Amino acid sequence: MRLKTIKDYKKSRDSHAGIRVGGVSVSKSHAIAVLVLLMGNVLFAIDTSSKGASLAAIETELSLLKAENRGIKTKILAESSLLSLSEQANDLGLVVPDRIVYIKSPKPIARIP
Repeated sequence: MRLKTIKDYKKSRDSHAGIRVGGVSVSKSHAIAVLVLLMGNVLFAIDTSSKGASLAAIETELSLLKAENRGIKTKILAESSLLSLSEQANDLGLVVPDRIVYIKSPKPIARIP
């Protein structure tokens, strides 16, 4: 039986080491896991930035709709004002009557006591 030398230990260590990064031995499965996580991080950043652009477009559309809503409310207030309604009534021929006639209803024939 032969005794193991330092070279034998180094060879066995190097054969099980996997990948050496900056003097540190990393197994292949750990390296793959780190790469997958980095790729996931990059994909997440791309997705987030594209959603940011979509959010900006939605906010722009929202501000335009709010401005349109304010304009419509202003128009409704103007059209439903008493002055506007009075002018529209005059245009339709509705005027204040000169004489008001009240019609009495006939007396009932039978009453409940």
